Amino acid sequence: MSVSILQRSFFAIVLVIFVTSLSCSRKNDANEKVGNVNSPPKRERSVLLAPAEMKKLIGVGSRALPSDVSDIWIPSDIEILKMEAKLSEVERLRDPGRSQVNGGRIYNVDSYFMQYAGIIANGRKLIYISAFQGFQGAADTWRTRDVDINDGGASVWHAVYDPGTGEFSDLRLNGEG
Repeated sequence: MSVSILQRSFFAIVLVIFVTSLSCSRKNDANEKVGNVNSPPKRERSVLLAPAEMKKLIGVGSRALPSDVSDIWIPSDIEILKMEAKLSEVERLRDPGRSQVNGGRIYNVDSYFMQYAGIIANGRKLIYISAFQGFQGAADTWRTRDVDINDGGASVWHAVYDPGTGEFSDLRLNGEG
């Protein structure tokens, strides 16, 4: 039994369509994986401050910064994503100097607005977190300007994240005024 040219052409077209769709499916899977890593979703209530605002942090005396902060750096999206995935670990930390304020702890970390700054302290690249509940100011100024709040108790806290170790440290709650 002989196969006609028309049947061969039809079979060839079906085979090309199948191979092409399989190849496109694999490319889409790869793009989704790369897209998730290169463009991480960030919390709606957090922002990486611009370098000029980060530099202001270094000079502010009311901040509980690590010792020997010498400069700033820009954390990558991946470093921010990894840190944000672990933010609940901050709830395990304790501020020994503020045990009278909420037991020196914070709770419900997702309820805070957060500003991030890349700092270099003792030669290590760290991410400084400044967090606060509620914001009384122009709607989005907290996204572009450093917010420095005195007092506030457990509604205002600061911590440090080390991208090299994946650990949080140096939780500091503001005092109550």
